[in-house]
This record gives sequence, C-alpha cells and structure tokens, in this order.
Amino acid sequence: MPRHFNLLLLIMALLAAAGGMGWLTFVERQTDSLILAAGARSSEGFQLAEAIATVVNRHHPNLTVEVIETGGSLENSRLLDEGHADLALFQADASTSNRGRLVAILYPDAYQLIVRRSAGIRSIADLRGKTVALPTRGSAQFTSFWYLADHYGLTDTDLNWLPMSNRSAEWALISAAVDAVFRVRAPGDLTVKQLVEEADITMVPIDQAPALHLRKSSINPGRIPKGSYRGEPPLPEQDLPTASVNRLLVADTDLSDSAVYD
Repeated sequence: MPRHFNLLLLIMALLAAAGGMGWLTFVERQTDSLILAAGARSSEGFQLAEAIATVVNRHHPNLTVEVIETGGSLENSRLLDEGHADLALFQADASTSNRGRLVAILYPDAYQLIVRRSAGIRSIADLRGKTVALPTRGSAQFTSFWYLADHYGLTDTDLNWLPMSNRSAEWALISAAVDAVFRVRAPGDLTVKQLVEEADITMVPIDQAPALHLRKSSINPGRIPKGSYRGEPPLPEQDLPTASVNRLLVADTDLSDSAVYD
C-alpha cells in the first residue's frame, strides 16, 4: 500500500510539473495586441507610428502593434478614453486624454500658413476678408488656428473659412478657390512639398510665438528653415519664424509598464 501511494504521489507530481510547464509555455506564447491611433495616413506622425510598430513587431514576438488612421489628436484622445486604443499620438497644444500618460516627445510640429502669392497676404492680420481652408472642424489643427487667430484679433466673421480635408484644401488652393491653407505639420512635410510643385505659393511668418507661449506653455517659438520646400528659388525665402508644438506618444494608464517599455 505505501509503495502504491508513493507511486501515485510521484505520478501526480510529474503531472503537476508537466502542467506547470505547459502553462508557462502557453503564457509565453500569448501575444498582446495593441492599437496605436496615429492620425492621417499622409502625416509624418502616421509614418513614424508605422515605423515604431514595424520595429516592435519584429523584435518583440509577444507584442503586436497595429496602427490605425484617425482624424487626429482629438479623435485619438476620445479613442484612448473609450478604451478603443492603447497608444496614441497627440499634438501637444490639443486637449489630452484623461487616461493618457506621456511615453515620449517624438518631434516638433510647426504652424504653417501657406498662401497664394497673388493673394497679398503677408501677415496673419492680412487674412481679414480672405478665404481660408482650415483642417476639419473638431480637429486639433482647427483649434490651433482659432487660438492663433484670436491672438491677432480675428474672429470667425472676419474671414471666410472652410473646413475641409487635406486633399480638398490642396485642390482649392491650386484652383484659387481659397487664398490660404493652414496646417500644423513638421517642416518639410511631403504634402506641402507637393502643393509647392503645383501652385505659386508663399508662406507667412508667425512672429509672435513667444507671446503665444505666455498664454499657452505647450506652444514654443520655432522656425521653418530656408529652402525646406524648394531649393531654388528657396521656399521659404529665409528662415521663417513660426509657432512650434511637440508631437507626443501617449499610452493608456492601464497599459502594463513592460508593454510600454517594449
């Protein structure tokens, strides 16, 4: 009887060990799937998010990052708050998520006012009475424009403003349906470069960024380097002062530290 009992104990111990090893193997093979809300597909942020996802997916087999296209920072904030995204890119001067924590500052974006050369717009104040293509209503870029306009004493009745997609805004500027386009993008943005090739445009300086910083600390003085969009003749023609805001990578507060670290 004792011999049979000891044998039974041995078998149970072996089965328990095998089960434990199987469970560890199962856990190790489990893959965490994360959603990264990145903004417009044509933006630098989306391209950088895809690069991050590629590297993570290559070097961390237990972690999968999927990048999704969104309407921008404010939609990203909502997706994070509602639990539909685990990571997101934010424009620093936008309203941030209640569930977000900063992972990294990725790069600086610049306020860019792009105008038809024949429109006679040389300053923000010259937008009065002009027609401006703005980013879609409710986007962080849309909010940034009106913050800027308010600083220069412009209201929504002082100019004709049309919220539209990037492609629609480009077409409208090329066809002279609008006088100006506003973007918050990194200097050298490819969509602006393409616009330069098809329309006679220039760029307007935003020379009161230090004053904007006094009112909102997330806005900093910046510049768009001479020749960022064309070398000869250079566009801009000289280093162009502007306002700059950081593009941020933010994670859900419930996301594990190890996943964020990876």
